[in-house]
Amino acid sequence: PALLQVREKYQGRFEIGHDLMVINIGDDISVRPAVISDKPWPVRPSGEFTTAPGH
Repeated sequence: PALLQVREKYQGRFEIGHDLMVINIGDDISVRPAVISDKPWPVRPSGEFTTAPGH
């Protein structure tokens, strides 16, 4: 039903988004899944960041 409602107003290209979807818009439009790491950066307690790095 939602797709039919979109088509009532718009006949151009569209994508139904999903988790980790990336849409690049420039001269061309590309749609791809996001590239994620299985080794995320460590999460630190907020108290460790009282000043900017190097200060």
